[in-house]
Amino acid sequence: MHTVMMAHGPPAIPAISQLHSGGHMASAAISPDDVYREALATVEQRLLDSRQLSAEYRAVQALDRRIDHATSVASAYASCNRYFNVLPYNYNQVQLCSGSTYINASHVRCSDRISSQDFAYIATQGPLPSTISDFWAMVLEHRVPFIVMLTNVVERGVTKCACYFPEREGMSIQCEEGLQVTATSLQKSQDAQMTVRVLRLTRPGSTPLTVQHYHYHAWPDHGTPEESHAIRRVCLALQRAREDVQAAGCAAASSNNGAPANEAAVASTRFPRPQAVVHCSAGIGRTGTFVAVDIVCQRLHKLAARARCGGLPGHALPKALSEALDLPTLVHELRQQRMGMVQTLEQYCFIYSALHEELEHALGGSSGSGNSGGGGGGAGSAGADARAPPR
Repeated sequence: MHTVMMAHGPPAIPAISQLHSGGHMASAAISPDDVYREALATVEQRLLDSRQLSAEYRAVQALDRRIDHATSVASAYASCNRYFNVLPYNYNQVQLCSGSTYINASHVRCSDRISSQDFAYIATQGPLPSTISDFWAMVLEHRVPFIVMLTNVVERGVTKCACYFPEREGMSIQCEEGLQVTATSLQKSQDAQMTVRVLRLTRPGSTPLTVQHYHYHAWPDHGTPEESHAIRRVCLALQRAREDVQAAGCAAASSNNGAPANEAAVASTRFPRPQAVVHCSAGIGRTGTFVAVDIVCQRLHKLAARARCGGLPGHALPKALSEALDLPTLVHELRQQRMGMVQTLEQYCFIYSALHEELEHALGGSSGSGNSGGGGGGAGSAGADARAPPR
């Protein structure tokens, strides 16, 4: 049983009282570019007010004291936790149906009425050598088609994550219970910031699963990327994967995606099927930051899509943008599902910076993901020791 003690909601953010371009659009139909321009003006305003950003983040941190979720299950598996003070909550800890009964991983979901889309992730720590088999069993049993890796195996001479994946095309690794992971293709970006692998998972008695593995190399420990292009590219690829799953939804629902009965039982719990596994080292700082960027970018693109279809009148835009850009509420919601999500003020500010770059690109700027500003697609381009968990 878990409880959440909240005397007050997340902190208020500056209201968007009227459209920045003037009140003439209040009763008129608006375009996707109107949505992007108003969102960009709001994000720019917040980025210019460092005191307000600090106040937002401090208020979110203060709300952490009111989160009272039990972690007793995780505490009993000390050797399976990379950091003793980063543990999943009992109520949403990811369950396995084979091998170990425990993995340091959390279901993270956001049933988002703004985008009319369910976001579902597994946020987890970087695997330990002893938990590699459990990690891949989790991916296979929950039928997760997408993995985002935001840490390097070694950073500043410290091991942050086991090398749990095949490093070369054609290479395979063997896990417990006959589970095999094979790299069927591998591509590296020209700037060496990203490695994309296509992996095939097989296990006797299980339906094979193809997984896209996006490994972003340029997110520094205890810092943020210099720019967000590559991270937003991953968000775009993830959104396309979501749409592929949704397109096959009816067939998958009737057949449990071809999963055997034990895997179907795991996947049909009260948590929706995860669209992606996201991890860094501890699975909280960089992981939470990526998830927040992904969700808010999709919110804004969905609002633009509504505008294109005539479903967003001008008078409704200020309220819709206030909700879409309510970052304190979103981060608090993420922290209710995994402790410490978005771990530093710098990471919190990076979310706004990534949104700024995505909006500039949607309006035809040079920085961006490859999204044409169409509104229906996704956004593009995403620590230390046991006493100070990595970001």
